[in-house]
Amino acid sequence: MATPPRSSRPLSRDLAELHALADRDPQLGAAAALQADLVGVERKLHGRLQTTWIDVPDDDLKARIAAGRALVDFEQLPIDWNEARLVFRQVTDVLRRHDVVDADEVARLHDIGRGRTHGITHGIEGAKMLAAYPTHARVCERHIGAGLTKEEARELKLPERDFLPETLEEKIIAHADNLVDGERVRSLDDALASFRKRLGAHHPGVERIRALAEYVSSLAG
Repeated sequence: MATPPRSSRPLSRDLAELHALADRDPQLGAAAALQADLVGVERKLHGRLQTTWIDVPDDDLKARIAAGRALVDFEQLPIDWNEARLVFRQVTDVLRRHDVVDADEVARLHDIGRGRTHGITHGIEGAKMLAAYPTHARVCERHIGAGLTKEEARELKLPERDFLPETLEEKIIAHADNLVDGERVRSLDDALASFRKRLGAHHPGVERIRALAEYVSSLAG
């Protein structure tokens, strides 16, 4: 049973609590070890990444609090996507070491349906080809943009059901796929501009792509 790694140096309060949890309940040892490694990644990256400043006027803050809204909007965050990709890679490495996600294996298979068609149905075709492997099949059929709703699937003449990514693997692969154009890695802004041009500026799928990017970027905590 995995437990958080021990160190000769004094532990911070959060790591000490994780060690105590693992000692109290060995069945939670693996979960505690995963969380301890994620805390370690967060601290290591904290010293390398630039801390940004967001200026929100007091009146705006009061209005947001009164209305029960978020204190800042995602668009206000001056994100450096090179740094975001670094965080993504580090967190994915931790998850893979703890057998929480097998992103490499799934990533190789998500576009297998392109062997039959390069159209919108390639996800469905890939899922049929991987029917014996349900986890991978779900990734295939749910990686288009940030997934498709039942209504969007109907409009595209696909099986009439939701194709929205739900598991961590599905979300990671869908987001990563959005940042690749052919063999070129592109920024989120470029990806959103491309989807707006293709789908329309106010298509709900564009907002889902942005929200998915926000979620993946939040994995480092």
